[in-house]
Amino acid sequence: MSSRSAIAWFVIKLVGIFAILVAPWPGWRETCSESVAATMQYLTCDLWGGLPAMTEGRGIFGTSAGVQVQSIARGNSRYGIKPDLDHDLLVALANLRIAGTPGQPPPPKPIPTSSMHLVVIPLAFFVALLMATPMTNKRRALSLLLGGSLCILFSLSRFAILILAGFHGDGPHSLYHAGPFWTYILGRLLGFATEVMATSYLVPLIIWLAVAFRRTDVDRLLAWATIRSTPRSK
Repeated sequence: MSSRSAIAWFVIKLVGIFAILVAPWPGWRETCSESVAATMQYLTCDLWGGLPAMTEGRGIFGTSAGVQVQSIARGNSRYGIKPDLDHDLLVALANLRIAGTPGQPPPPKPIPTSSMHLVVIPLAFFVALLMATPMTNKRRALSLLLGGSLCILFSLSRFAILILAGFHGDGPHSLYHAGPFWTYILGRLLGFATEVMATSYLVPLIIWLAVAFRRTDVDRLLAWATIRSTPRSK
């Protein structure tokens, strides 16, 4: 197979596998949303504390930061937030010191977000890249284990940044207020991590390059590029 044919076949497999993984199959996006919500709910509430532990005054890592993650993909809107294609998750933040006080405490701060953007697309794109790459099954399995773990850590970091930014400011449930410089840095980091769609493709691409290629593969690729770029003598 020629180099052009190999590249074309790689692109065809990549696009086909990725399209299958993210296609709007009946109930697929709802299932993904609920799975992501259940995982994050366990991490923020059951494992480290959160809104269910409000009566105990115990939040994430023993702080007063209470977080609850819910799926609204099936239309079960909360706090006035209605679901749509770009917002199928609801992250509710609460300062447990305020939420647990007598009277009428303010409702938790709702932040709508997308499970597809934060989790599903990066993982699906990485899997599609790996499945389209010609390699042995053993090497693909090891790369999938390592790269998949890195993609999951990347998605968890996106949620962490979203939660960290959500507790920043002057609102009733805010827990801290950084200076002008760190406020700017946090805003830029939040935008890059959770709002820029290209991030969902760029980071998995870097992970794929790191786990799927060896030094010998890079050397062969550079040699091929050198030969292709060398002008032929007449």
